[in-house]
Amino acid sequence: MNTIKATTINDAWHQAVYQCWKDGYDYKIDSGSYQGQIRRQFDFFACEIAQPETRPLAIQFPENLSVPAPNTEAQIEDYAANYLLNKETSHKETYTYGSRMLNFPNPDGTYTDQVEWIINHLREFPGNNHCAITVPLGGDLTLSHAPCLRVVDLKIVNGKLDISVYFRSWDLWSGFPTNLGGFQLFNEFVAQEIGIPTGKMFAASAGLHLYEMYFEVVKARFNQ
Repeated sequence: MNTIKATTINDAWHQAVYQCWKDGYDYKIDSGSYQGQIRRQFDFFACEIAQPETRPLAIQFPENLSVPAPNTEAQIEDYAANYLLNKETSHKETYTYGSRMLNFPNPDGTYTDQVEWIINHLREFPGNNHCAITVPLGGDLTLSHAPCLRVVDLKIVNGKLDISVYFRSWDLWSGFPTNLGGFQLFNEFVAQEIGIPTGKMFAASAGLHLYEMYFEVVKARFNQ
């Protein structure tokens, strides 16, 4: 099990990539995305980020490094606006995280905007552990591309809104920093609606990994 305490999202990403490269185990992907490739993966990963609001949210590399950074501020903003805070799906998508969080189907045929419910609930009842957003449906287990994101938990701690996310499988190089940057913007939106500041960020996964297509850039970034 690998645990990290970080100050910023940048700090968390750099620590996680270095530790995964050094301590992860390699295996061949049997099914799903990138079948046949090698992944280097943690057996389990968890991190705490004390100041996830620190800008820039995108990963920063030294100017003299020829390796491209894994994401940009524009990509993070687009992810938050169009994939987390938008319930619409394109004709190519069966779901997005936003479609599940903002328009979750109930057994009786109705739909729940989980984000709106949480905002209203935390305004009235700031001291509770009820506000865990569900992403997957029961039938998702059989999908070839089932949701990687499983749960988003929001909780008020010491007057600030903490956010926790869990991914069943998680691309460390580009997915991790863009997802966490987007969830910080998401948390800032919810916190603003409630009228409080954001707090810490927690993230966990039993499948945080580096694809072999990134092995050479990891070596270049960390001089391995």
